[in-house]
Amino acid sequence: GILVESDKVLNLCATDLETTIITKIDAKVEKKGKTVIPSRLIFDILRNLPEAAVELEFIPNKSRVVIRCQNSIFNLNTLPANDFPTPPSIIEKNKCSLKFSIFKETINSVIKAASTDETRPVLTGILISIGKDFLKMVTTDSYRLAIKETKIKGGPKEEIKALVPAKVLSEIIRLPINDEENIEIVLGENLISFETKTAKVISRLIAGNFPDYEQLLTKDFKTIYI
Repeated sequence: GILVESDKVLNLCATDLETTIITKIDAKVEKKGKTVIPSRLIFDILRNLPEAAVELEFIPNKSRVVIRCQNSIFNLNTLPANDFPTPPSIIEKNKCSLKFSIFKETINSVIKAASTDETRPVLTGILISIGKDFLKMVTTDSYRLAIKETKIKGGPKEEIKALVPAKVLSEIIRLPINDEENIEIVLGENLISFETKTAKVISRLIAGNFPDYEQLLTKDFKTIYI
C-alpha cells in the first residue's frame, strides 16, 4: 500500500522494505490525516483519469477514502496508517550534493549493461564512485561493461563508493524532478539515500564485491585509430 498523509502538502510513502520512496505533492489541504491506500487500485484509477483536479476525502470511521475527479467517483477501503513500516533512518558516514541532470545522464549512460539476473545480485547493481571532482558509474552483466565518468565540482572530501540496485536508480530518474535541482546523496553503513526538494529515496546497498573490471581494460595498444 501507499501511506498518504495530508499536512501542509500531500506526502506519499511506499516501501517494499528494501527501498522506500517518499514524495511531496502540492495540495489544498482542508484537514490533516493519514491512511494507507492499496497501491495497485489507486494506480489503476489514476492512470485512467483525465488531466484534471483530483479530490481525496478520507472517512476514518469507515476506513475508506473517496476519490473524485470531474464526473468520476471511487470508494476504496483503506488500511491502518499505524501498521505501515517506519522509513529507515541512516547513520551518516558521508554525503555530497550533485546537479540532478548530471546524475541522471550518468545513470542513463550505463544502466542498460546492468544484469537483471537476481541469482547474481552484485551484477544487478550500479557501482557509484564520487570524488572531489568526478562522478563515476559502472555496470556489467558479465557480457557487457559500461563505464561513465563525469567531471563535477564540490564533491565530497572523502570518496563515496556504493553498489546500488540499478532498479532503484531507474525509479529515481523517472520521478518528476527538475534537472536544475540538486540531489543530495547520503551514505550510511548499509543504506543510501537520494533526496531532492520533492522526493526522497532510501535503499539498501547490495552486499558483495563488484567485479574487478579495471583488469579487463587494456592500456597498451599496438594500433590506435582516431
